[in-house]
Amino acid sequence: MKYLSLFLLAVCLFSLPGCAKQPPETIQIISNRAFKQMTGRFRDEFKARGIFDASGSYTTYTPASEKSYGQDLFERLSPAFIPNIKTSAATFEKMVGRNDKVRHFNNGFIIESQRYTITVFMAAITDWDLDKQLDALILCYFKPRQGRSGEYYIYTPFPLASGIIKPRITASYECLNAVCTSNVRDSRAKRAIPQGKVDKVTESVPGLMDITSPPDSASPKDALSSQDLQ
Repeated sequence: MKYLSLFLLAVCLFSLPGCAKQPPETIQIISNRAFKQMTGRFRDEFKARGIFDASGSYTTYTPASEKSYGQDLFERLSPAFIPNIKTSAATFEKMVGRNDKVRHFNNGFIIESQRYTITVFMAAITDWDLDKQLDALILCYFKPRQGRSGEYYIYTPFPLASGIIKPRITASYECLNAVCTSNVRDSRAKRAIPQGKVDKVTESVPGLMDITSPPDSASPKDALSSQDLQ
């Protein structure tokens, strides 16, 4: 009888979906590469916010209908969150110059100018700020011809509101002269500082928590390619 009970328990755990506890459906992934990049930088935040369980597992959900977001982001997303750009343009579309090149994708776009390259795309949809409402997680990669480059992780309520989208920045990862700084706003996870000697951070984004990384840490120098936006 004892062995039979153990056998039935094993069948329940490994065969029946209702027996074993499954991670909740917490996130819809729009761009696999962008999602992996964000979770690679800030995995503890995903755990602390309940998007991942303690082991790092999560369950995605599939929306009722698929939609492309790239054009909406290009036409309506404000670029004001990028600290290294001085522009009065209300949206990315309006800041495009006559000689700039723009490439559009299903869930993002690339702007190439003589001064910088900007890559923006939707990464995922989840309740990021824990207000029981969905948010769109968006990644912006900024690479100037010279100076500080960075990844900016922003979010805005989802579905996307009409009019100009003014997102909140939740985290950034910037590099200058091989020194990288990771910043998290309203962190739900403990502050993690790498062990050992680190170089001094010379700049940071105002209002964000600084986490200094040594020069050999991962940096955004390898820009996301166009195929990553699909």
